[in-house]
Amino acid sequence: MKADFNFIRYANVWEDHRVLLKAISTKPGSRYLSIASAGDNAFALLTLDPEYVVAVDVSQVQLYLVELKMAAILELNRTEVLSFLGFTHCDNRLEVFQRIKFRMSGPAQDYFENYAANWTQRGIIHEGKFEKYFQYFSKYILPLIHSRKTIQELLAVKPASEQIAFFKSKWNTWKWRTLFRVFFSKWVMGRLGRDPEFLKHVQVPVSEFILSQTERHLTSINAQTNPFLRYNLTGSFGDLIPFYLQEEQFEIIKNRISRIVLHQGFAQDAIHEYGPFDAMNLSNIFEYMPAEVFRETAQQLMNGLKESGKMVYWNLMVRRRCSEISSLPNSQVLIQKHSEMMELRDVDWGYFYDSIVIDEKVQMLEFPVENGSFAVRRFELTSKLASLTAYVNPQIEGGKAVVFGEYACDPNQLKLGDLVLKQAIQWAKKEGFTSIIGPMNGSTWDTYRFKVHGRRNFLGDLKLGLEYVRQWENLGFETVSKYVSTELEYSDSETLRLLQRRNQLESSGVVFRNLDMSRWEDELNRIYELSILAFKNNFLYSDISWEAFIQQYQSLKSSMDPSWILLAEDGSNNELIGFLFSYPDFQCYPESPTLIIKTVARKESFRWSGLGLVLTDIIQKRAREIGIYQFVHAFMHEAAVSSNCSDSMNSTVIAEYVLLRKKL
Repeated sequence: MKADFNFIRYANVWEDHRVLLKAISTKPGSRYLSIASAGDNAFALLTLDPEYVVAVDVSQVQLYLVELKMAAILELNRTEVLSFLGFTHCDNRLEVFQRIKFRMSGPAQDYFENYAANWTQRGIIHEGKFEKYFQYFSKYILPLIHSRKTIQELLAVKPASEQIAFFKSKWNTWKWRTLFRVFFSKWVMGRLGRDPEFLKHVQVPVSEFILSQTERHLTSINAQTNPFLRYNLTGSFGDLIPFYLQEEQFEIIKNRISRIVLHQGFAQDAIHEYGPFDAMNLSNIFEYMPAEVFRETAQQLMNGLKESGKMVYWNLMVRRRCSEISSLPNSQVLIQKHSEMMELRDVDWGYFYDSIVIDEKVQMLEFPVENGSFAVRRFELTSKLASLTAYVNPQIEGGKAVVFGEYACDPNQLKLGDLVLKQAIQWAKKEGFTSIIGPMNGSTWDTYRFKVHGRRNFLGDLKLGLEYVRQWENLGFETVSKYVSTELEYSDSETLRLLQRRNQLESSGVVFRNLDMSRWEDELNRIYELSILAFKNNFLYSDISWEAFIQQYQSLKSSMDPSWILLAEDGSNNELIGFLFSYPDFQCYPESPTLIIKTVARKESFRWSGLGLVLTDIIQKRAREIGIYQFVHAFMHEAAVSSNCSDSMNSTVIAEYVLLRKKL
């Protein structure tokens, strides 16, 4: 880089300490690497009780500035520090400097003595090139646009609606937009505010970008308490004192100031002497680098992170994402904390930045599972950011297929799921399986399928997962089976026909009744025996033991309402010949409660034909009696007999699901 580093570029840090501290959030005793800049955020990191903070900068002058602030904090009380640095008035800065300079290195003392005539007038916090850029704007440009009164009104505390209205009606004038575009153009900003080298890799229209970011912030109530904006518009922080000098933090920072280690050079160079680090505050250094230098630098910094370590940095007008170019050994991965980034961006005082980026170094974990089920292996990223379990069910394709289930991944970070899936696929190939089926938690008796379409939700439905289907398809999975949920409607003619069939069944001795909770295990045992006969021809069916069956339903016992569980018995021998499981849904659509018909089964015999329809009709009539007029038949295989039952009742598909397979 050809930029000149022989003067103070930044007298204050222009990244929000609040979002930095929330993004890092590590345990006491951690090691931090921080771009020094003006030192403010390196000081803020001391409040996290670290082992040490390495403040690194390519500019020796910036480190001299940090030395000056450290000396002031060590030797002066808080009121004296505020006045000495320039937050409040001071008549004797040079005299105070003579008192504290023994705390500084010789070259740092010489630098500030040589330029004492400049910085002792207003205080060092006003002497950076960046600060002077905004002083010029607030002193010479902004008065051409708005009066001091209008500026004060913009920054005054008011409701959000009034802030928006004020901006639109009084602030956002043609003169504001025109002069702003000129002053914050790439050419002017590069020469007066930053450096042309710092903007070398910017491809977006600079003034339009900064104007858009500023307008977004000025319409928010966050603008009223933002110290950065206050300085940008007035040339002063006013009463908005920076974090490291606030009364609650000052003594903590003073007592820990010796934990600051200054290092002149590139950030990655400090790793060899002081790393590895638990977290890194990297400002927006990556924007200044050509793409190839960024990749090399990012890789070195990533290697210097501990496991679960974080990199926090900002993007202004050049997109840089370390997670997108990371290459780490030993199943380690750098992942982007997307949801945290979005949350913190909304409150970031650095309104001019496009984004704050939080990357975390995580480990890919792979371990055996021994819990007595079909589960054999677990794959997950640290903190369970993405995970799945591999099951081997010997009854599915003779044990030649492995089943992937319990899949979890943030839909906004599908790349994390890709990592887990690829690791599990490699394992499956190595183990010699011929195919993979999923998602399925071991068997069809457990949760399985992805939901790919939904016109409405219902209690117990799967969450929409079309993004996961596309993700799995991109890795070679194909749909092997489809399922639907339908909404039922009954016509009077259909009801009459079913009543006739019910009378026929009852005349032949069929008895319809509810589940008897007082004979819980006996009732369930009869349902179990009928289930394994009724479902044996289902796609990918596998047997389930009585112990596993009752365990599944035992957890539901307390929430079961037997009035919605209907049994049909042959009165001649009390044999169970059919059953229906349903439950009311008063949650998803309170204004139109729904009955969810989950399972309908009957004994295979022409003698009992139409029994499923009759069971459904009986339970539907009961529901109508208490004001339920919506009915959903859930999770049917598109080719199953139960779907024919649903079709005969004027059903409409409201949700679709798929099961996937990948051949190996």
